[in-house]
Amino acid sequence: MISIFLPIKHISRRAPRKNYKKIKNYKLGLTEIKLLQLKILKKKLTSINIKCEIIISTDSKIIKKFIKEKKEFILHDRPKNLAQDDCLDELIKEVPKITREKYILWTHVTSPNFNEFDYLD
Repeated sequence: MISIFLPIKHISRRAPRKNYKKIKNYKLGLTEIKLLQLKILKKKLTSINIKCEIIISTDSKIIKKFIKEKKEFILHDRPKNLAQDDCLDELIKEVPKITREKYILWTHVTSPNFNEFDYLD
């Protein structure tokens, strides 16, 4: 089994609301685009007998509300101390406590051009 880990912070200093600002028909913008890609990836992996879980780690109430409606994602309620600009090392250390899987695919919403086909490759 593979864990797909997607960290999504609520606040961005350089580009406010970048993770959930509406883009065309996507109410949650980059987040919604990436979740769609991961959903497709999970379906493709399942079709070749590879199980996976998709973990969304966020401190955003907006994203939490959206994720709770989706059964295919696991929500990790990200503590504030792991949602700061300078806490990447601490977040990396936290991931093994969130999932016990050997293989972890770490991705970001800010890479919408890196899609399910790239992940499969």
